[in-house]
Amino acid sequence: MQVLDQIKKQSQEYKQLERYQDIMKSQQLWKNFVDQECRNAGAYIGSPMYEFCPMQKYSERLEQLEEYLN
Repeated sequence: MQVLDQIKKQSQEYKQLERYQDIMKSQQLWKNFVDQECRNAGAYIGSPMYEFCPMQKYSERLEQLEEYLN
């Protein structure tokens, strides 16, 4: 089960749907940030960053989201 699905399920169990909605809002803002940040990294550091940057950022974000489950 994906982390966002787990957060949604947990929010439903605790009757905190607003929590899930807030996380989804921040997720969209975070994705916009990562897209721009990785474009910048690719333009200024070089083309390998187009592939590496999103992987690195997604790994970091996954750790952040997993903290919400604990």
